[in-house]
Amino acid sequence: GMSLGKQQVTLDVICAIVLIHIMPDGTARATITSSANGGDPVQTDIFEFSYSMSSGVGMYEQALEQILASEKYAGAVAN
Repeated sequence: GMSLGKQQVTLDVICAIVLIHIMPDGTARATITSSANGGDPVQTDIFEFSYSMSSGVGMYEQALEQILASEKYAGAVAN
């Protein structure tokens, strides 16, 4: 017989917030793209979050904070 053995494959996925739509109801939607192992980015998600204009925190920072805190992106790190 022949044994091929096991091969460990590391997948490096980079996600980016490319667009934030602000809705009149106090929510916003962040369009997220992902690229695997340096490939072309593709849209993979639209993440809805609530925002505040009076917090003094920018929209991008508010989106990023809620994305990283969500169960969906558990384990993701900002860089």
